[in-house]
Amino acid sequence: MFLQRSISALASTYTTLLQEVQRQQIKCLSTSSQLLGRTQWSYTRPRDTGMKMHIPKRLLDGKFYRNQSKGGRGPDGRVQIRHKGGGHQRNFRIVDTIRVPLSEVGKEAIVVKDRIVEIGYDPFRSGHIALVAGNGSNQSKLILAPHEAKVGDIITSSRGPPASLARMIPGDAHPIFHLPLGTMVHNVERVPGEGGAFCRAAGTYATILRKTEAEAVLKCQGKSRPEVTVPVNCLATIGRVSNVNKKHEIIGKAGRSRWLNRRPKGQTGKDRWHHRKKVR
Repeated sequence: MFLQRSISALASTYTTLLQEVQRQQIKCLSTSSQLLGRTQWSYTRPRDTGMKMHIPKRLLDGKFYRNQSKGGRGPDGRVQIRHKGGGHQRNFRIVDTIRVPLSEVGKEAIVVKDRIVEIGYDPFRSGHIALVAGNGSNQSKLILAPHEAKVGDIITSSRGPPASLARMIPGDAHPIFHLPLGTMVHNVERVPGEGGAFCRAAGTYATILRKTEAEAVLKCQGKSRPEVTVPVNCLATIGRVSNVNKKHEIIGKAGRSRWLNRRPKGQTGKDRWHHRKKVR
């Protein structure tokens, strides 16, 4: 009799909990409810970053980089770079770092206006890329996506002065000569007309420190190259490169490190097993 009453009480409790779950419309892959001991790790969330792009074939180099020569070994077969190996196959995207061509002497500077169509992931760089289309060409192209840029924004590129300094947005590109001191820029040219060379990784930027009639000094983010001197007619893009939280990215599992061509390091130095005192 006691057993029968216990079973009836458990059945009624389960029915009440199930009704509560249906009322709250909890969607999960587990058949048990959240109130019955279900944790956040009892199901898997689909990893949808929204960074996949539909890139035209002409903007791909046509090669599939499939793990060849990615094991960190030299011609003799010995390991020269440790902790390398594996990696998912990748397609190289052709990114246009020359936002606008050089203007001919004596002619007015060309003004190119592009609209951002898509912003997505590039497996060969840490920052994001953007698919743009505008009056500079009859075809779309890929550029480095600036931070805080959104789909639908219209970005301007010119070798001349901007129409208004107050109305510039991240992604506009103009020569350093026409930009005020303290401006945050990225994708800076080393030689005018050759394309961006500095500050192209995720979240990087440079600040205009001082200018003369011929040269400009930029302070780059990071310690490897604190200051850079370039001609003042070099093109620079306003803002910083997108994906600023790349350094805080959580890998999540060992398999994803292998997708990224990283072999496990294990314990190195004094923490390795053969340096420890063995316990018998």
